[in-house]
Amino acid sequence: MARSIAVPIASGTIDSANRRGGDRRQGPTPIFSRHTFLGGRRQGDRRLAGSPNQYVDRYEAWLVGALVAISALCALDAVFTLLYIQKGGSEANPVMAAVIEWGPRPFLILKCVVTNLGLMILCLHKNFRYVKAVICSLLGVYGLLLVYHLWLAAMVP
Repeated sequence: MARSIAVPIASGTIDSANRRGGDRRQGPTPIFSRHTFLGGRRQGDRRLAGSPNQYVDRYEAWLVGALVAISALCALDAVFTLLYIQKGGSEANPVMAAVIEWGPRPFLILKCVVTNLGLMILCLHKNFRYVKAVICSLLGVYGLLLVYHLWLAAMVP
């Protein structure tokens, strides 16, 4: 015979036998949950300490800052690319060179949408192996790309 345990709280007691649903702590945090955008777990499950590849519901300020910076640098890259092409240059990426043929608006939209979808995937997987290194590398690459575009703008009349 199972006994129920009463837990005292300010207004009375809660009988564990009367609870709805199972214990939410029994399973890992899913990739998407009701807490994904409104908060919840900031770190991985303590029971699986040291185990990589855990999803969380809340993200650190440095991660959000890095992802916003990468997104902004991507948009600047697209704008500087279009300005360079207007001055007679060409796009080095053959896929994006084909997209530029559709016009500047589709180029800007596609470049930013694809980049931001990738950033969202990286954000969701931030505790997975190598993801933080990939995010830092992307930030560095886009930073160098901005410096290159600024150099091109200074060199090409």
